[in-house]
Amino acid sequence: MKSTAVDPIALPSHTPRDDVTAVATEPRAIVRSFAKWEIVFNDKTHGGRSMTPCESAVFLYISDDRVRTELATRLFESEHRPMIMNDAGELFEQIRLPVSPNSRCLVVDFDPMLNGLSVHEEIIRRNIFLPTVFYVEKPSTRETVRALHNGALDVVEYESGHKIVMHAIEHALSYYQAHSNEESRRFSTLDQLGTLSDGEKLVLDGILRGMMNKAIAKSLSISIRTVEQRRRQIFKKLGVSHPAELAQRVLEATRVSLDDTICDHSEPLRAHFLTGGRVPNSPHLSMPFSSTTTPMNSANMV
Repeated sequence: MKSTAVDPIALPSHTPRDDVTAVATEPRAIVRSFAKWEIVFNDKTHGGRSMTPCESAVFLYISDDRVRTELATRLFESEHRPMIMNDAGELFEQIRLPVSPNSRCLVVDFDPMLNGLSVHEEIIRRNIFLPTVFYVEKPSTRETVRALHNGALDVVEYESGHKIVMHAIEHALSYYQAHSNEESRRFSTLDQLGTLSDGEKLVLDGILRGMMNKAIAKSLSISIRTVEQRRRQIFKKLGVSHPAELAQRVLEATRVSLDDTICDHSEPLRAHFLTGGRVPNSPHLSMPFSSTTTPMNSANMV
């Protein structure tokens, strides 16, 4: 398979054409029609029959043609839909929705020509929920640690056999099914947080600190009435009615600890905001505030 190095920050766009098919070169060739999403196996075993879309899709971004085709065959036989990706642009075109109604996962390798690790990190950066399994020939410790640290579910070696990687794929699809509703709610909250004005974000920061309206007003040099108005807008936009519920929604959406949710760590949060428990740190996930917004600190809180 022809591959090129990928810049995950400026991935090429890819628009499937109705008359284009992706064909593997092995005898058990797979022909995928972009228009109808059919998969046809050109051998006597399957009789050239086509398969309509299944509930689960497995995206294969693997450099080794033989490994890719054998794995696609097994996925087809297990009634999953193998989706062969020829480049990162095509992959990101297919997974552009943060959460899909149907189960899906990604199988990718460490091949430097594919830049699989960077592609995986870009998926995370874009807040796309896609459980990932790395299927590799000879993984280095450094690559394995990096992949797992970034949230990959498993790293499987070729020599482990198809049974092991199929088990990992089944686990990834089950994981997607179990967490898709939670992820959909999380992305919805992130979108809601993104609608907050800069002034509302400053008030939200104060609320998460456990500060009273009067204290927030003093720190921002605004009136209590303005704080109350912004507070009402925050609660309305996020669909909550209590500060504890607000804090829990923010924690669920950002997947970071409560201490990391605020931008100034010099003042500890009040204990009553720990409703629902703490959420494990996940530093690679983005915060709810826009990356273009200047981080708040004690200097611009006054």
